[in-house]
Amino acid sequence: MEKPVEELRFGKHVLQYFGQKIFVIAYDGDVNEAEAKTLMDFINARDKDPVVGFYVTEMSKMGKFTPEARKVIGSSNNQSLKDLYLCMVNASVVTRAALMLVLTAARLTSSTNTHMKSFNNVEDALNYCRATAKEKGVA
Repeated sequence: MEKPVEELRFGKHVLQYFGQKIFVIAYDGDVNEAEAKTLMDFINARDKDPVVGFYVTEMSKMGKFTPEARKVIGSSNNQSLKDLYLCMVNASVVTRAALMLVLTAARLTSSTNTHMKSFNNVEDALNYCRATAKEKGVA
């Protein structure tokens, strides 16, 4: 697998930036408010004018987000984002179903087109993001 342009470790979690607005997040356990703030600050600093965003999430060790962490991530939502691609890697059936419900509700109140897809490994998800970014003209 290719190497990321940048990498951030926050708590036991790892966030990698691959350019072309592609982020890979590997969660390891629960996420607290400070970790969520660190995550969003890193993303926002690299994605100043987002129109399209790609987020690959490795979910096999993902825990829960505290209510404060959810608030931080929710308040960091960029309203100018037109297309959001969420790629879940190793998500359980229950997790996928829960995310589909949340995304369906979010689509009703947002102008962002959200696309969600499941993958068995990060490399396949990255290939999908790269191909889609090229198709969308994301440099």
